[in-house]
Amino acid sequence: MNRSGKFSGLAVMALAFGPFVGAACGSNAVELCEAECDCRGCSDVERDECVIAENGSSDVADAYDCSSEHADLVDCVIERGTCDGDKFTAKDACKAEKDNYGDCVEFASALE
Repeated sequence: MNRSGKFSGLAVMALAFGPFVGAACGSNAVELCEAECDCRGCSDVERDECVIAENGSSDVADAYDCSSEHADLVDCVIERGTCDGDKFTAKDACKAEKDNYGDCVEFASALE
């Protein structure tokens, strides 16, 4: 699997299937990527790519004015996530946060 494929899975997991995926800026992105990489193992380059991708996704949340909801979801995944085989996941533990973030993005998308 190529590197971008590895981190697209992380992104989907990280935001629990929301319409836009990723992690909050700065230390939250680092913390999330550390957890993922500790779980499945990755190189320093892959870890750095993960952080860059996750910070970019935070910019999307900012554009929709959903930064708070996004940060709540990321914090939940970091706090409640576990290593399941070679995948870091929060499974359904962050459903409320996922729904709040998804609702925020959906509402913002409907505005003209």
